[in-house]
Amino acid sequence: MYRGAGGASVRRMKSAFFLLAFLAGLAGCGAQMVMGPDGYPAYYIRCHGHRPERCYAKAERTCPYGYHMLQPPGYGQLLIRCN
Repeated sequence: MYRGAGGASVRRMKSAFFLLAFLAGLAGCGAQMVMGPDGYPAYYIRCHGHRPERCYAKAERTCPYGYHMLQPPGYGQLLIRCN
């Protein structure tokens, strides 16, 4: 089967893009606004790699004036409300 010269480079670029997207997802933490158990807004923070220091750092960036936890910290996740 003959493939043009551009086919291999396009395939390589797609592979590189998906690899970078995957690695970026592993390295980062995400904060999503959700409804807390009491019906008020809260933040659900999930950290890939299950490293608690990443979750706490993300919580501090999300709530620069402080926060409190709405439930005990889970494995790689926090539920918080900003002060």
